[in-house]
Amino acid sequence: FMVTRDDLKIDEEEQKVLNAIIGYIEPSQEEVEMARNMVYWTLVENVIEDDIVTEEESETMLKIRQALAVDEKYVYQIHKRALIERYQDLKNTTDNENEIDLTRFEKLKRMADRLGISEEIFD
Repeated sequence: FMVTRDDLKIDEEEQKVLNAIIGYIEPSQEEVEMARNMVYWTLVENVIEDDIVTEEESETMLKIRQALAVDEKYVYQIHKRALIERYQDLKNTTDNENEIDLTRFEKLKRMADRLGISEEIFD
């Protein structure tokens, strides 16, 4: 992840460093895929922390996903899981589970829309 920090692309020099690290630890393909997903998961958690996903954040997330080569089948799962966790946090911050902060809930629904997740996950 750090090698993409400057421009969200891996140039030739960064690729050499990355290949050296990968060669040293000799991860399996599954471990590489898991690591990419974990890095993207961390990014998503940080982005949605304020209950808002801006257009700029959305574009940056896309660039990082592409730089990491995160499989699209996992992107939906990661987005959905992150939003469900935020929703659970919202529900847990209220005394009465039937009453939630409607302003934050509306923000969650907007984030779901921007991240391509159906609002039905909040039912």
